[in-house]
Amino acid sequence: VFRKKYKHAVTDEDDTMAQPEEADENLGIRGSIRKLGESRKNLTRLVGYDSSLLVPAFSYLILGAFTSSIVPHFYSACISCVASGDPNRAKLIWAIGGLGLSHVAEALFTGFRGALFWIAGTRANYNVRVKLHRNLLMQEAAFFDSTETGFLLSRLNNDVNKIGMVISFHVNVVLRQLAQFFF
Repeated sequence: VFRKKYKHAVTDEDDTMAQPEEADENLGIRGSIRKLGESRKNLTRLVGYDSSLLVPAFSYLILGAFTSSIVPHFYSACISCVASGDPNRAKLIWAIGGLGLSHVAEALFTGFRGALFWIAGTRANYNVRVKLHRNLLMQEAAFFDSTETGFLLSRLNNDVNKIGMVISFHVNVVLRQLAQFFF
């Protein structure tokens, strides 16, 4: 929204993002997918891609989803051992131990995943703030005469925080649900 209202506040390299999007209902599925891909590329360019955080975060995401899918197996093994009255204590101990270990592993993996996505979101938030601040500093003095500084700071703070929240929280939750769907 900031870029639509203040087109001259954007440098030439970000000029593709400054164009207001036209609502074209006749895009079709391919057009919608292409537009979604362009939006994803623009967002990735804006926030930066940090593979040192995202690769381990995705790994922990998959491991957490896998361990959460193992838990019902150990629950059923515990219930089967108790319900059948099987005198074999080794099976019961194995089932309870597996249940405990799978819960601990799930907690660790999901904790690491959440922390890494949170750090990635914080870094993305920082990158967006730096890029927007750099673009604001490159403006002529007349721009600041016509625009209130408080309005700019408020928009900068609110918009960047919304982007950071989407990246660190919503992407984390959506990807977790998708991984759990496959396991």
